[in-house]
Amino acid sequence: MLRNKLIFISIVPLLSVLLSSFIFMHSTDNIRKASKRYTREYIEKTEILNNLMTSIGYGGAIHNFKNFVIRGSEKYQTGAREKFNKSLLLIQKYKNNFNISDDELIWLDEIKNTILEYFDHIDNIEKLKDQKRLVKEIDKKVKVDDTDAIKSITNIQTYIKKIKLTSEERLNKEFKNATRILLIILATTVFITILLTFFFYKNIHISYRALINITKNIKNEIYSVNRSELHNINNVEMKTIADELINMSEQVKSNKEKLKKRNKDLEEFAFIASHDLQEPIKKVSNYLGLIELECNSKDNSTVSKYFKSAYSSLNSMINLINSLINYNMLDNKEYDFNEVHLSSLVDDIKNKLIIETNKNIVIHFDKELMIKGNKLLLTQCFYHLIKNSTLYNNEPNIEIDLSIEKHDTNRCLITYSDNSYGYHKKDIPIVTKVFGRLKKRGEQDSQGMGIPLIKKILQIHGTDLQINFDHNNKVKYEFALTNTLSSD
Repeated sequence: MLRNKLIFISIVPLLSVLLSSFIFMHSTDNIRKASKRYTREYIEKTEILNNLMTSIGYGGAIHNFKNFVIRGSEKYQTGAREKFNKSLLLIQKYKNNFNISDDELIWLDEIKNTILEYFDHIDNIEKLKDQKRLVKEIDKKVKVDDTDAIKSITNIQTYIKKIKLTSEERLNKEFKNATRILLIILATTVFITILLTFFFYKNIHISYRALINITKNIKNEIYSVNRSELHNINNVEMKTIADELINMSEQVKSNKEKLKKRNKDLEEFAFIASHDLQEPIKKVSNYLGLIELECNSKDNSTVSKYFKSAYSSLNSMINLINSLINYNMLDNKEYDFNEVHLSSLVDDIKNKLIIETNKNIVIHFDKELMIKGNKLLLTQCFYHLIKNSTLYNNEPNIEIDLSIEKHDTNRCLITYSDNSYGYHKKDIPIVTKVFGRLKKRGEQDSQGMGIPLIKKILQIHGTDLQINFDHNNKVKYEFALTNTLSSD
């Protein structure tokens, strides 16, 4: 079975990688712990030695000892005893906290003996001072040779540095060995995987080539694939896939022919809708015009009002037919995308709508922007956005804000908002539906095609219309377009 072979080929290298990873991680974990232990021990030993040198050396026990010899002050005697006691405790701490070598023990005992010798002389100094001996004489009698102690401290420092370096070298060697083992296992895994893959490939090559030929024919829209190709496929799973592909190709061929016929029917319908359906409406409009001329001579204001209403309804019907045709034909075309200056495009639409609606329209831009798109489609998109702002607005001035923010590397997010009364969140499914209209505040001239057209145009530009609401529950539209040049 193809599936079992694929599973086997996948599991063998996976298990090998997991095993090698486990061995490597275990080794590196042990090395990390050992390195951490050696480093901590080195730091602690160095700290104790530094404290020991501080306690004994300048400003420490020996310094107080010398001052006691010279000045005989009680505070120097006390200071010397305290510092020497602290030094002895540090030596004991070094012995207790670490597993020390024989050499370290000898050096520590040498330092300890020197300190004890100093301790013995503190009492002697006091006796000699009571005997009124001279300072030089006292200094000579209590002088301690601490050369070996100093040498021992130096030896310990050198020793622990050497141990640290030796430990690091050993850990590096262990890490290299672990890495070598990992590489050997991985190389073996690669070799085994190559052998298994080659064996598997050799067995399915003929089946694979036959399957490729079938898919190439389908790709080249040669749907009448010869089923004799199936005889060249030995693998059961691949034969099943090939059979399904042939069945699908036959179905695709059938569907494509049906789709071609439907598209042709749609084009014919669009032609009929564009010409034949509008023709009787135009004739009715012309006859109404003639009747209106006849009635105008009789000064009948009521009839004139009815005529205006009839004209408005006829124009709305013509606009509705045109909008529906445009909406349905959008997907059946290919569009060129060029640079479009957004603010210029919007200004042209604004000026046109000011004349059409006889309303004052003010549009606020926060920055200039060059976008990549189809100018005709974008004109329709922003025309419907701004037209909606004028339709659903009772304010004396139509205020529109166009905010532009960087969206990603080559796209910008455009936010459109206005001072219209808009609609509620629950109304979104209605306004985004073809012919979806809200009955609000005596609105007119709405065909229910604006938002659906906008959405489809933006989809052609690779984006979608997002409908959100601000903190005042005002509608705002957001969509991303490709920008070619922007100035902040």
